[in-house]
Amino acid sequence: MLELRRRGRLVVALPLALGAALLTGIAGSGVAAERAENGAELVYTCGFPAGEQRTGARISASFPAGVAAGEPIRPEDVAVALTVPAAALADLGAASVEGRARLTVAVGQGETVADAVWSDLSIPTTPVPEAAELALTASGAVPPVTADESGEVTFAAAGLELSLVPRGADGAAIEADPLPVACAPGPDGDTRFGAVPVSGAPATSAPGGAGSSVPSVPSSSSSSSPDDAGGGLDVGSGAAGDSRARPLAVEDAPPGCFDMPTEIANPTLGCAYLTGYSNVEKLNGAVRFGVPEPGFLPLVYSEQVRLMPCEQQGEGYICQYVIASTSRAQLDLPAADSSLVAFDFVPVAAKVKLTLAQPDIVIDSRVEFHRYPNPADNKFPVSVVAPVSMWMQLSEATVNGVALDVGPDCRTAEPVDVELTGGAANNTPQTPDEYTVADGGVLTGIAEIPGFSGCGVSEDLDPLLTGTISGPGNYVKMTQGEPCMRSGTGGECPPEVREPRR
Repeated sequence: MLELRRRGRLVVALPLALGAALLTGIAGSGVAAERAENGAELVYTCGFPAGEQRTGARISASFPAGVAAGEPIRPEDVAVALTVPAAALADLGAASVEGRARLTVAVGQGETVADAVWSDLSIPTTPVPEAAELALTASGAVPPVTADESGEVTFAAAGLELSLVPRGADGAAIEADPLPVACAPGPDGDTRFGAVPVSGAPATSAPGGAGSSVPSVPSSSSSSSPDDAGGGLDVGSGAAGDSRARPLAVEDAPPGCFDMPTEIANPTLGCAYLTGYSNVEKLNGAVRFGVPEPGFLPLVYSEQVRLMPCEQQGEGYICQYVIASTSRAQLDLPAADSSLVAFDFVPVAAKVKLTLAQPDIVIDSRVEFHRYPNPADNKFPVSVVAPVSMWMQLSEATVNGVALDVGPDCRTAEPVDVELTGGAANNTPQTPDEYTVADGGVLTGIAEIPGFSGCGVSEDLDPLLTGTISGPGNYVKMTQGEPCMRSGTGGECPPEVREPRR
């Protein structure tokens, strides 16, 4: 039985995969041991605005030289290189083109075949030459395939769909909506671009026990031989990674999860929950956010991706290149109840509400590709920076149990600015305090609380609150749970709520 399994986490798969073709060229024999490079030259007929055009394509990928039954087959370095005739986009007057590609792949073993859709292939911004062919490359992470029986597993290209965004010389999109282009392979020629031998029998375990595989689900896109009537094909989608215990159910996502506005074609939209602590240095205490309701973080993942050179080399490894990606998020953080002690003996309490003073939070991630002499030790360290500017508002204040009427407009005179940072040693967080956007984790920073303004009804309380609360050196530690993504490549929906790290 052949099973195509769903990705468990997005991790940094998009940025990693965008650099896959370059990694192959620089690393020579590849990062993973005992892998084979495969590929095929095809001719597609594509429906462009100027009419149907014959478009050359090279589909390439790296596959394991062989696997045992039950072991995932992980295609890597997946790339679709297209040669688009100059006439295809001539009437648009585009200076550059970017977008996404969706490749249907026929995955087969014996007489059992299923269509896998590799939908997370990205086309970076590419200049359009004058009166010359346009070379586009789509790359991205794809789901693993698991065969539970021995026999060769083959990969053959089928339909290809492009979603292109032509841009003018000023960088603005020429069309309001992405340009859809459907491509069909020619009737002649071998479209197979990979094959992996599978040997041995699958590992078994008690039903529902550790190590048991995800049950196979019959798929309408699959066909099977009469001898395989009891089995079926479960066709996953999205980026490569581990299998999930259950299919992702985006209908369980909270309202507003996929509402982040963006101008890019086929964005990866999702949402996460946020909790955390912020110290109030002068009061020698901390405010806990996200209880009883966590903060809500709708986001667009890897909205922009850039390939960059390494700034420096480290000892014992070669830094090959850097993938820099930008995600955007908004934040709705419910008011938090704070109970602190002023002057070391006076109990004070208030509701603290933080509200964004900027349209969006811009989250910049950098993944460095480090190659060591031993390929198994290659590292992909991630660093993340997210500058945040927020208003701090106080309400329902009490001092020693007596209400202090701060009024409805008591807040900092200026926003609280803090640069949150985080990262992981090797592309996927291995400790609770590591962080990536797609896995969650911990972001930290140091904030200065400005003076207060508009506080008090019958008297001016601004000096009191400024003297008691405002000042530098306030440590912030926020914990993001794993998000869910509409593309089906993230965590489960609804997103995870994590206990905030102290």
